[in-house]
Amino acid sequence: MGKQSKIAPNVLGNSILSLEILKDTSNVISAVPLVGAVLAAAIGVLKAIERTNNSQTSCKRLAQRTSELVQYIEKRVTQSLDIVDADIVRNLMDISKILNDIHKDVEQESRRRYITRLLRNSSISDKVNEYNEALDFAWRSFDICCLLSIDRRLRLDMRFDHNQDRIFRPSDLSLLEVCNDWHPADGCAGSVMLAKWQHRLVVLGASDVSMSSPRINHPRIARVLGYSHPAIPEKFYVVETERLSLAQCVGRITDTKMLLRVWMQTVLTSRSDFDQ
Repeated sequence: MGKQSKIAPNVLGNSILSLEILKDTSNVISAVPLVGAVLAAAIGVLKAIERTNNSQTSCKRLAQRTSELVQYIEKRVTQSLDIVDADIVRNLMDISKILNDIHKDVEQESRRRYITRLLRNSSISDKVNEYNEALDFAWRSFDICCLLSIDRRLRLDMRFDHNQDRIFRPSDLSLLEVCNDWHPADGCAGSVMLAKWQHRLVVLGASDVSMSSPRINHPRIARVLGYSHPAIPEKFYVVETERLSLAQCVGRITDTKMLLRVWMQTVLTSRSDFDQ
């Protein structure tokens, strides 16, 4: 029995030393200071447990769980620093608070007289079990938070959607000129701009039109290349195009009304450019 009581403090002391070294040497703390706060709170918990001289199994498990949790957090954040967002920061704040609350309670218990702690042994065990459950919950919530952050990051970085339509960002396109306004049949008016994407001329249409409609492949219908990223407030879609000479364009038109319309539009556009 005496041998076991000597081993536990040594193990606890080694855990404290390991966390102190980790806190002093971790490179991630400068980028995410809350990791340092979590480590400091965990060290406080272990030192408070050490002062209680409590050899209960639940206390040993609390010390072990605390040490494992914060080492896991430090390792996970170090390996995936690019996924740390506001939600993970808030989660680390919550974990730091849980550890500080445990530290406060254990510290108060360590200051009680030995006979008082002996009489309250059963209630102390129940309380420590609650702490262990809180740490288990904190571990699960941190993992879930990291997975959600990874999912958001993947969505932000995605290049194609499930229909294999390309996802565009404003930085992907070089705007050249505004062509004209358009008024489709569904009444969702928008503007059309000529742009360059990967050395190709495309038409960029600013509109809230849903991209869920079925695609139509036809040689006389412009192919939709993709649309704006869902996270971008300004919605637009991108259509392939090519520049044709006026003779080529007119030569393809068989309808007389359409021919006159294209001709008049060309004349008006040329006059407008000349006046400018």
